[in-house]
Amino acid sequence: MENNPSSNITAGGGSITAGGGAMNTNHSNNQAFKTCQDIQHMIDITTQHLERLRVTFNNASNDELTKQEIRTLEGKLVKHFSEQLAVKYGLGPANAADLDYFPSLSQWLQVVGVSTDTKDAITQRVRSLEDLKDKTECELKRIL
Repeated sequence: MENNPSSNITAGGGSITAGGGAMNTNHSNNQAFKTCQDIQHMIDITTQHLERLRVTFNNASNDELTKQEIRTLEGKLVKHFSEQLAVKYGLGPANAADLDYFPSLSQWLQVVGVSTDTKDAITQRVRSLEDLKDKTECELKRIL
């Protein structure tokens, strides 16, 4: 009897096992969705805080402490987006259909600080963060 190896991915404090039988895959999909939702809540809260700090920083003098906090939050958000991607990749493309909305392309573009016009141009032509990641420099220039 052949043994199917499982792969473990830990994100946001939880462990997700992908692989195995149909019941295990269904449980893995449900757990992955829950993990991505939990991470998304952290992203939402942190993004709101980041936007408030950016407004404060732009309206005030160059406060070094605020600038450092902004960089720290941006780093945390990149980590959270990466955790969502890791969860999706851990399930494999066939099982990740329920996770299409994670991570949010629009929110990613907001966090990395692209202009509203650029964000709109990208979201009209690119479906997901994974699709954006796969674009060549030439393709991105055509979009913009």
